[in-house]
Amino acid sequence: MRATDLLRESIVALNANRMRNLLTVLGVIIGISSVITMMAVIGGIRDCMMKEFGGGSDHIVNISYFDEAHPAQMSDVEQLRKEMASSYDYIVVAQEQSTEASVGSKTCAGANICGTEAKCPEVKTDVKLSEGSFFTEEMVKNSEQVIVIDQIGVKNLFGDDKTAIGDLDSQVIGKSVTIGGAQYSICGVVECAPYMVAMAGDGYAEIYMPLTTFQQRISPNQPINSLYGMASSEADLNTISLDTQQWLARHFGISDENIGNSCYINTNKEMIDQVNGFMAGFSAIMVSVASISLLVGGIGIMNMMLTNVTERIREIGLRKALGACYKDITRQFLLESVFLTLSGGIIGIVSGYLIALAASSVLVSTGALGSMVSDPAEFKPAIDLASMLVVAGVCVVIGVVFGYYPARRAARLDPVEALRYQ
Repeated sequence: MRATDLLRESIVALNANRMRNLLTVLGVIIGISSVITMMAVIGGIRDCMMKEFGGGSDHIVNISYFDEAHPAQMSDVEQLRKEMASSYDYIVVAQEQSTEASVGSKTCAGANICGTEAKCPEVKTDVKLSEGSFFTEEMVKNSEQVIVIDQIGVKNLFGDDKTAIGDLDSQVIGKSVTIGGAQYSICGVVECAPYMVAMAGDGYAEIYMPLTTFQQRISPNQPINSLYGMASSEADLNTISLDTQQWLARHFGISDENIGNSCYINTNKEMIDQVNGFMAGFSAIMVSVASISLLVGGIGIMNMMLTNVTERIREIGLRKALGACYKDITRQFLLESVFLTLSGGIIGIVSGYLIALAASSVLVSTGALGSMVSDPAEFKPAIDLASMLVVAGVCVVIGVVFGYYPARRAARLDPVEALRYQ
């Protein structure tokens, strides 16, 4: 039998019992739509979390060093930069101090001042400019009194209860903020995550200033606790982390047994891998649960195909009498089974994505995503083409697996007995 004839006969046979076929394939539709919904929602959460890290952030090394007996100073950082120049493209210092910032009568008593360097936005994934620019290396070198403030700080210092986050960003560039009795000019505004607005409160502001200015005016004798390094593109991050820890132990005379208590080093790649691993595991669990519907749907397909074989025994006998061979009968019933599951898969993919869109709206509006997504407004379900092709492949496999026994049973019918069947 030619392929076109086989295809036409299968379509005619399925069209004869459309309602029964639809009800039979409902299990497959539910299973596929459940899988797609889970994959799309989890994919959307993963994409939002990966966006927070930013491109190229997997080469960032976070170095935290706390040892009162061996405090780190800029001279130590310069030596680290020099001796590990082959491992790092650059290393950025970040020092923090909580103090008061004010504009007129408005005050942020719990303002967090971060003294850092010009390349800070390249190694701190949470520093994303909304307006203006970050201070330059020249400003750091000259210890200029400039700052970059976050959107919460802008609202608290320049706005009121009716001011929304982001409304005044462009208007505050060039204005002054008083910190420690000195005036600092705003050169840029940093975005803030929506969930931080509720957590921060009225007395909060995140302010960045040149490291040299911070060391001279805010906290002259503060040891350096935090470093952010951009590893070389060809470097191995595990090796860099170990080499950095060993360098600190050797430089400050700390034993290898105790260095772990004073120094903590991790990479963004580790965090990215952890997020991907968690999401993959969670996705696998959800898909496994949803796959039960596919199994039930496959059993329903087998049951219906067996019923079709019984109803069409005379038809099968007539086809065999006219020359149809074992393979022709097998292929026709297998093709009908695959058609059913594949059509159910397509409907399931479309309905699953629509359900994911509706679910994402509910998750965003109810705040159910919590801190997993920093900006709920940017959350949307995501599923790639490869996943949809895999789902389509699974449907074909289900059609073949659960349709094979009915197809073989039909093909093995004796034509004489089939023609005599009432």
